[in-house]
Amino acid sequence: MADQIEEGGIGRSRRSVLASGGLVLAAAVGVPIGSADEHEDAFTEDEILTLFEIVIEDEGVEVAELEVEEEETLGTEILSFDYYPLGPTEDEIIEEMGYVTGAFAEAVNMGLEVERLEATALDIAGEPISEWYVETEWAEEYNAGETTANELALETMMTLEMIDE
Repeated sequence: MADQIEEGGIGRSRRSVLASGGLVLAAAVGVPIGSADEHEDAFTEDEILTLFEIVIEDEGVEVAELEVEEEETLGTEILSFDYYPLGPTEDEIIEEMGYVTGAFAEAVNMGLEVERLEATALDIAGEPISEWYVETEWAEEYNAGETTANELALETMMTLEMIDE
């Protein structure tokens, strides 16, 4: 099915993959999704990025670089995320996109202020094999309940570009 991700012969919905990334990040700080505004203490950018990295690496995705950068052409800040995927195939990268997108949505919910997340999957030699992004606006709409996990996952998957060698 189009909304199933195969993993070891067991189908997992995009919704469960996307949600798991956000739920793990929320659980790591003891804050349910959607309640960061109600939390007594504001999270710093460094705390959010540290938790984001921990969550992603707990899913087996090795982070090569994670930093907030100035986007020169637009004059805005972006979250630049380079990583080594579990595998080089499009299907493997799509599954990881769900975890990262869910974690990014929760990072936005916790107060991360960037225009978007720009992700680059790298091969073993550190060369890009795919690029994709998530707009913060999409994450905010998801957090507000205006879009579903499936809609957010589909928007994100539509940005995926595999890089041919």
